[in-house]
Amino acid sequence: MAKVTPIHPIASISGAIVKEDGSCFRTRNGKTHVYKVVHPFKGEPTENQNSMRKNFGDCVRQASVILHSPELRAEWQTRYDEYLKDVTRHPQSYPKPSSTLRGFIISQLHKK
Repeated sequence: MAKVTPIHPIASISGAIVKEDGSCFRTRNGKTHVYKVVHPFKGEPTENQNSMRKNFGDCVRQASVILHSPELRAEWQTRYDEYLKDVTRHPQSYPKPSSTLRGFIISQLHKK
C-alpha cells in the first residue's frame, strides 16, 4: 500500500513572491518564515561585498561537487558526524551549529 505524506503549501517556498510587495520567504532549520523588507539597500555593492559574494559562490559550487562525488561525500560525512558528536557534547561552544551536511561543508570551506 502506498504511503502518502501531504506537503504544506508553503513548506518549499523561498525568495520573493512579488518583488514590489517586499515580503520574502526563507526556510531555516526546517521552518519556513516570512520576512518583510522595509528599507532594501539600493546602492552599489562594495568591493568587500563583491569579494564575499564571489567567495560564497565558489564555496557553494565546490560543495555541490563534493556532494555529487561518492568518495568525497563519504569523507565529508565522517567529518560531519564527528562535528555533530562534538556539538552534542559541548553545545555552548556552538551557538549556531550546522544542521545539514551541505551547510557544514559550505561553512568549513568558507573558513579556509
